[in-house]
Amino acid sequence: MTVPAQTPARPGLPSPEPGWRVWPRRWPRWAPHAAAAWGVVYAAVQVVWAATGATVPWSPHVAYAPGVQLALAALALLAAGACLATPRPPARRGRVAVTAVLAVAVPVFAMGMASLPAYVVTLASLSGVESATGFAHVLLNTVGLALLLLVVVSHRRRLRGRCPRCGTGHTGDGSGPLAHPPASVASRRTRIQVYLLMCGLLPWAVVKTIWTLGGDALSVTAEKWREENAGGSGAAKALASVGIDVTVLAALAGIFLLLGLMYPWGQVFPRWTLLLTGRRVPRLLPLLPAWLSAIGLSVYGVVLVIYAPLSAADVLPRLKPDGAFTSSAGITWMVLFGGLAFGGLGFGLIAAARSYAARTRPVCAIAAATDAIAPPKAGPDCDYASPRDDRIMTEIVLMSDPQVAAVPVQECGERLVDVRRDSRLLVDERKWQDSAGAFAHLREGVLGRLLEAQAQLPQGMRLLFVEGYRPPSLQRRYFDAYAAQLRATHPEWAAEQVHSAASRYVSPPQIAPHSAGAAVDLTLADADGRELDMGTRMNATPEESAGACYTQADDISREARSHRDILSTALTTAGLVNYPTEWWHWSYGDRYWALQTGAAVAHYGPMELN
Repeated sequence: MTVPAQTPARPGLPSPEPGWRVWPRRWPRWAPHAAAAWGVVYAAVQVVWAATGATVPWSPHVAYAPGVQLALAALALLAAGACLATPRPPARRGRVAVTAVLAVAVPVFAMGMASLPAYVVTLASLSGVESATGFAHVLLNTVGLALLLLVVVSHRRRLRGRCPRCGTGHTGDGSGPLAHPPASVASRRTRIQVYLLMCGLLPWAVVKTIWTLGGDALSVTAEKWREENAGGSGAAKALASVGIDVTVLAALAGIFLLLGLMYPWGQVFPRWTLLLTGRRVPRLLPLLPAWLSAIGLSVYGVVLVIYAPLSAADVLPRLKPDGAFTSSAGITWMVLFGGLAFGGLGFGLIAAARSYAARTRPVCAIAAATDAIAPPKAGPDCDYASPRDDRIMTEIVLMSDPQVAAVPVQECGERLVDVRRDSRLLVDERKWQDSAGAFAHLREGVLGRLLEAQAQLPQGMRLLFVEGYRPPSLQRRYFDAYAAQLRATHPEWAAEQVHSAASRYVSPPQIAPHSAGAAVDLTLADADGRELDMGTRMNATPEESAGACYTQADDISREARSHRDILSTALTTAGLVNYPTEWWHWSYGDRYWALQTGAAVAHYGPMELN
């Protein structure tokens, strides 16, 4: 298989990234200042409310006293000062003081936003907000809690000598691109926990649905239920007319969020999202609503589950019939059902969000350790990659080996992207006769890892991309042509021997990583785009090069060996694996990668370029 003569690429210098892309990466720098600004604003608002006697409800029947509001203002100012001290941790006493203030502030402001889910349901049903000050107070606490948590995370990592952004122990600036692990499924244990907790919704949802459909339950008649909800919004009434309670609908939205946190479609947009198909889901898109809702729901659920039986046993004041309820027993049972529902959903979100956060945790691209950006290993949070040390290869395994074909593929649906659209990567011109531009495409995750690898290269060196995606039909032609050449040269070889020998140089079509968009052929170039000496030309066959095309070949110059080692270190650190018979061939997420790394499944299978 030959290629046209090498033509030096004409690269341009990488253009600086726009500020809107860099700013979020620098959150450990601006989060303390943002949290301090929030603390000042929060304190000012609390002082004004206390001075004017404004009613700020904490619960439907309890309002904040002015003294409590002034105490919250003082705590917000203390938290602001503590946040400003975190970028450069003070001496031991100062660290203790900062930790103590944040340890008090976080749970206090978390309690202040506990009613956020109730406000969300009210707004979603278009029923309006009962208290503007109460809603503003919840929003202020929610924003503050989010900022304080960012400060706590970065502060804790700094104290441990780790990158405050990604938590790994690398050196250098931590504001560059991130390496994201592939889409994965939550562990079986996590899924079982979440499904069991979701069952807590059933009694509550069944009773609500009975009422909405016109039935009687727990001493509440259909007529009383309709009278009680007569003042609802038009949307709520429209849903009730078809037997759907708006709060049950909100619970279904929570279940949808739970499933997204546990399955790959919560990390890569699935096909039914149309224009977003194949794109990576922003990590905070499901995590923020999950964490913020889980705190309020779990606390509220625990309170109700504890109060209901203690009330029935007369340990606490017995619940009196209220609203549509006509008996104490009926309202006690509904309080218990509500506690099981809210607590089950809240703790389910906590379990699923913890798993999602662990499975999707990115690291800075400049992380020097291979473990830092390797794919996730099996454990309590992920079922995808199961480390099998005895399967990590120490000898050459050809693509034709049955072990490779035996690796299952669990397609993650990640899209193919055109590498030419990213000016940071040099693209060689030798394949540009491909009018469709198929050669210049890769899975989005593979491209990200190439950029991470380029960041690892010594100054003055760059990756030179030659070929990525290869349509299955083209792969078949390449393989058949090389097999025919071998048969002509060695007519005495059996078909199995020809197939095995051909796979040293061209991957068998059925398992070819190029056809999955998971493999890339590349080399090293200097800052001007001139290729460096790698010992052989790219695409040299084992016969032509007398085996020098093998990555670990000995009969190459010292300079070529140095260049290969530099290339291997950068790409291996970024999580890619090499096909040992071709120094230029690297892949990620395909069957060969899965076998080499011990992953349970391959994430990318053959696909057509649309």
